[in-house]
Amino acid sequence: MKALIYALIILFSHTATAQEPTMKIKITLGHQIHTATLEDNPTTQALLKQLPLSLPAENYGGIEKIAYLSQKLPDSPNHNGNFAPKAGDVTYYAPWGNLALFHGNTKPANGLIYLGRFDGEFKPSATAKQIRIERVE
Repeated sequence: MKALIYALIILFSHTATAQEPTMKIKITLGHQIHTATLEDNPTTQALLKQLPLSLPAENYGGIEKIAYLSQKLPDSPNHNGNFAPKAGDVTYYAPWGNLALFHGNTKPANGLIYLGRFDGEFKPSATAKQIRIERVE
């Protein structure tokens, strides 16, 4: 019995350490606070190095909030060049160098890089003019 318990402890400890760490961010838009989980890729790693950020935010196309970064992010190796965003996606639009936070679905866009997804529903205030992005430790 002791051998079985010892084997289970070893199995679970190896499983826990083999998992990739989650990359969480907190996004504050006006008085709304949201969290998102990011993929681990060069684009998100470069974004995380710039955090915390406070940027002007604007509405774009009736389906997204955008914010321009002071430094462009590198492309991601898994980027296929044509991504169709859905409501709740956190993306980076490489040609313009801006973050695009989608609260509606739209057609594929060349140059749009998927970064991650909001944890829960994302319905930003239309009047929010400032965005703050921080890493969640």
